[in-house]
Amino acid sequence: MKNTEQIINIIKEQGIIPLFYHDDVDVSIAVVNALYNAGIRVVEYTNRGSRSIDNFKAVIETRDKRWADLILSVGTIKNIELKGASNVEVTLSIEKKAAPYIKRDAMAKIGSEGFLGNKIVIIYGGTAGTAAASARRANRR
Repeated sequence: MKNTEQIINIIKEQGIIPLFYHDDVDVSIAVVNALYNAGIRVVEYTNRGSRSIDNFKAVIETRDKRWADLILSVGTIKNIELKGASNVEVTLSIEKKAAPYIKRDAMAKIGSEGFLGNKIVIIYGGTAGTAAASARRANRR
């Protein structure tokens, strides 16, 4: 798994973070494949459609076979609470079907949908073959 600085550098190099969802799994895989072939290595698959979890699972499985260096993210913010001057506690809501695809070495960052869009937490799922993360509370600085 790449560290936060490496991921930020990849995002800066590619200049965008594609954010999308499609109900058709084949279209989802084709879009990610086209992005990958164009040099994109960080993609946000939004968790807003009726088939989002099933399609995300299929995209992850395809990533593990064909796009080993692709970083995918998915998740929904439940609550953000300031804990002093420099700490933030973020509670995420992750559907049970998506949880096995978020690995122990997953990383997260706070971002936005587009330039002025909603604030989102981007979860980079982790390395294939790494154990799934368990539900827990963690304070991070």
